[in-house]
Amino acid sequence: MKAAAKRRPRSPGRPRAGGADAVPREKILDAALEVFADVGFEGTSILQLTRELGVSHNLLHARLGSKREIWEAAVGHGLDLLRRETRESQRLREAGADPADRLRALFVSFLLALAEHPAILKLMNYEGARPGDRLDYIAERFLASGFDDFRRLLAEGVAAGVFREVSPAALFLLLAHGGGAFLCLRPLARHLGVRVRRSGAVVQAQAEDVADLLLRGVLK
Repeated sequence: MKAAAKRRPRSPGRPRAGGADAVPREKILDAALEVFADVGFEGTSILQLTRELGVSHNLLHARLGSKREIWEAAVGHGLDLLRRETRESQRLREAGADPADRLRALFVSFLLALAEHPAILKLMNYEGARPGDRLDYIAERFLASGFDDFRRLLAEGVAAGVFREVSPAALFLLLAHGGGAFLCLRPLARHLGVRVRRSGAVVQAQAEDVADLLLRGVLK
């Protein structure tokens, strides 16, 4: 007889099988985001999703639709979380601040949100290397609005004589996929000698270190 296929251990936040009708939609989307981030859209099957999420095929289809619709719902949920947490954290820090302080607050709050939801960065690394309608969906859902806020803040700092002219796109990529990797790709970071304890103080200090490094490249 063939050996039973090994299944990945269920992560702590994933719904348990049984009582699926009571599973909150947000928990299903959190878990679906992890699955798509782990193996990509093409590598994910509906059967795998039902097993990983601990829900029935009928429930998943009834509540979220096709695999593409599940992917869109999960990605939209993740990106909305990232945008909301970034803005809420930034508002607490930027009242009355000058452009440099506000940009630093944006850097730190964005990195902390990524550290809280690392599956978003993993999925963006996957989809960002593959042009197509899924990447178009991500760009329209998040970049069109979120990136405009980032660009406006840079333009305000340039007009005030605080920032030098830099490419907003290049700076955003360095923030998300450079600074984000420092906090989210923890196995790689460990091999590079970075402390990877999940202590809130360590993560905060790492986010502030990255923010200060990026800010020095923007200030005049």
